[in-house]
Amino acid sequence: MAGVVSSHAGPQGTWVTADREERLPGVLATALAGGGYGVELHLVTEVVPLLPLADRVRSRVERAAASAGLADVLGPVDITIEDVVTPNEVSKR
Repeated sequence: MAGVVSSHAGPQGTWVTADREERLPGVLATALAGGGYGVELHLVTEVVPLLPLADRVRSRVERAAASAGLADVLGPVDITIEDVVTPNEVSKR
């Protein structure tokens, strides 16, 4: 998605969720007490308006969950911007 550079697994690499065949850095899926799952995404972004970017990412996650038939188990989707990088830093990644 435009504006997102990468995910961020955290300083100790603990923000990771294991999927069937891979580890998803920067993603935390947590079972909620009332059922369903909350999702946290930890991101590195370009220098862009951050609130609109977070809203677009959240909407995309919600649409993907709905397309997969999982809208009823998706809880809150929290977006945390862990770092913002300049165009010069983006080109070095």
